Amino acid sequence: QALDVNFVFYGNDQASGFAPVGADLHDPTHKNYKVSLEVKSDSALTLLLERHVRQFASTNVSVLTSWGGSEPSPLRWGEVLPLSFLNKTMNHTKFIVLSMPSR
Repeated sequence: QALDVNFVFYGNDQASGFAPVGADLHDPTHKNYKVSLEVKSDSALTLLLERHVRQFASTNVSVLTSWGGSEPSPLRWGEVLPLSFLNKTMNHTKFIVLSMPSR
């Protein structure tokens, strides 16, 4: 089934990416910049949470391991910008990334 009806947890041990900011304004006077982010993921807790959601919430949910787990899961604008507000906790916190269906 397509991801528009299912939820996906990112299963890699790390995730990274960037968000371009300002280019969407189409204003040459505004400086464009990128917000980069690298986070550690809690893959063991991700698997536990996936089983719990599947069992008790009766929701279609899967764990997606990108690149066979050999590289970080890719993050983009929708994950990078919200997580960047938590930058003081980045070095000592593991994250669980959930992809929400787009409807």
